[in-house]
Amino acid sequence: MAFLAASALFAGSACRSYSHYRFLPAVHEIEVRAGDETVLARILVSPRGILSDDTLSMHFRLRVENRGDAEVELLPEESQLYDAALTSFGPARIERETQAPDPGTFLIWFPFPPNASPGAMDLRTLHLRLGVRHGDRVLLPSANFERGWDDPYYHPYGPYYSVGIGYWYCF
Repeated sequence: MAFLAASALFAGSACRSYSHYRFLPAVHEIEVRAGDETVLARILVSPRGILSDDTLSMHFRLRVENRGDAEVELLPEESQLYDAALTSFGPARIERETQAPDPGTFLIWFPFPPNASPGAMDLRTLHLRLGVRHGDRVLLPSANFERGWDDPYYHPYGPYYSVGIGYWYCF
């Protein structure tokens, strides 16, 4: 009876894992430049993966280093994420990461389009465009990420078969 109660508890709180969707490079540096090629800011971007809390979304971690005199602000309304088929993800949400030791660390995530799943989208490549305000200028730096195929069960060129012989002995 206790087993059934525990099974019902875990079944109700189960969530889907998307850990086999990994994107490379693991950390990408974006230099935000002015028209005269002066570096105004550096943004380190790390894809955190696909997470499913209340909605399915693609998450990134950002670290912003201001190199200029003016304040740097991330603009969620100007930020966008596209897959390889140029399907747009939902509007960006940005929040400051409170657990990070650096005050310039943020989390940004993009919800999947309505009724879309990772299997239904072309996630071979992701194109991230960030909206950045530096002083009175709005800049749109971007980065590309490719899906890393390190899944041990993924075989892009068809199934592979093997035969093994063994025995099991019990005392």
